[in-house]
Amino acid sequence: MQQKGSRALLLIISVAAGGCTGSLSMLGAADEEPEAFPILWERAGSYCSRETPLRLVARNRAEMALCPVADVPVDFSREMVLAVAMGRVTSDRYAIRIHRVWRDGSVLKVDVRVHRPPPSTQPSIRFACPYHVVIVQRSRLNVEGFSPDFRRAIRPGGRLR
Repeated sequence: MQQKGSRALLLIISVAAGGCTGSLSMLGAADEEPEAFPILWERAGSYCSRETPLRLVARNRAEMALCPVADVPVDFSREMVLAVAMGRVTSDRYAIRIHRVWRDGSVLKVDVRVHRPPPSTQPSIRFACPYHVVIVQRSRLNVEGFSPDFRRAIRPGGRLR
């Protein structure tokens, strides 16, 4: 009788342990990611060194080589950088901004908005290269429309989509 009780107890313990292990192993990286990624730091401006449009995600120093801003206070162990640049435009009244970053399933999405000068303004040619750089919490998820790779970070045809 005691042997049956020991086997039943052993069976219960192994099922319970197996169930816990199974549920923990089913949690993927996407389940650990937050829904919203607040912007922790940002810098925007009208003039940068990028004369071609850019959408960059940088998770390490090597990937930061393309960033239009040099002094970004990022801790790559906990954070990553998202950078956008419009490329060369004919007015310093253009702007580009990252408004928000969020997780959508297994990808990160970024709301990027381009601000153009109103048509009623007096046209004056003043070349500029607008940019916006932000720091957000580090994530292993792909960032839709952004790339750490030089060939992919620069928009095809030199135009923003």
